[in-house]
Amino acid sequence: MSCCLEQERHLPVTIQLQLPISSFQLHPMSVRLLTTILILITAVGAVLAVAFKKTPTQNRGIKIVTTTYPLYIFSKNIAGENADVKNLLPNGVGPHEYAPTPSDIVALAEADIVVKSGVHLDDWLTPLLDATPSKTRTIIDASEFVTLLYAEQDSPETPTGSYDPHWWLNPVNTIAAVSGIGEILTQKDPAHAELYQANAAAYQEKLKKLDDRLRVKLKDAPKNLITFHPAFIYFVGRYGLKQLAVVEPSPGKDPTPQYLAELMSVIRANKVTTIFSEPQFSPRVMEVLAKDLQLSVRTLDPLETGPDVADAYQNIMWTNAAAILDADAQ
Repeated sequence: MSCCLEQERHLPVTIQLQLPISSFQLHPMSVRLLTTILILITAVGAVLAVAFKKTPTQNRGIKIVTTTYPLYIFSKNIAGENADVKNLLPNGVGPHEYAPTPSDIVALAEADIVVKSGVHLDDWLTPLLDATPSKTRTIIDASEFVTLLYAEQDSPETPTGSYDPHWWLNPVNTIAAVSGIGEILTQKDPAHAELYQANAAAYQEKLKKLDDRLRVKLKDAPKNLITFHPAFIYFVGRYGLKQLAVVEPSPGKDPTPQYLAELMSVIRANKVTTIFSEPQFSPRVMEVLAKDLQLSVRTLDPLETGPDVADAYQNIMWTNAAAILDADAQ
């Protein structure tokens, strides 16, 4: 865990930026530069706005900003109604497609706690934090509480020799992260320590029951899985399965013809009958493979996006297990 601490003053200031950049034809490099400048200027405005005024939501409890969907769900379960929890990634947008908005900058400037996934998944957060300095804001790196595994696939996202960032797909890791986040919330807001501790304990109990059910359910599941991208090392490792290969080793980039040929050989050699797509990615490549090799396609969800409901983690993990067993039944 790392913390940044800074005292902020409060006076009423509002800064708005309205630049008709859509009317210009700019070189892509110029667009990126202009976007960066706008973000930084907006960040300065956000910091000044926070520094010079009392926000109308300051009595709603502690303010928490999360970088990814799983952390949002975990933090909501721990904090309950006592906190204003905001996730930076909009629903349906994964960490690979995220672009910060002015409202995100404001949220970071006002945050009491920022919870990030770590393992380089949210490195984009660093310049935003630098642009919104605060001596009272606490930064929680949830990956520091969990057991990390090395990536098995060689890709820009998780090259060989680095850790896989999808640690929450093992419920044991999630239980540990909930414990760590809960501890820091109690330190940051001791007046509500009992509430946070009770909420964290209740949520951990649900997660333990989920893990027990998954171990029983997946005991006789098919062992070799072909997944869409390298995200399920923690899940298969926990339940005695194997991520045999992936369809798209680099997020957002179609596999090369040579890679697809090798993948098809692996599928045939292991008599795989089902491949697994993901809800936030295009199924085009999966459909081509399925047609050529007469495979069925099911969905495994890495929990990068999802609904704003308390039991979302349990529901999605259970649905993933059902998809694996459904594939085996075909």
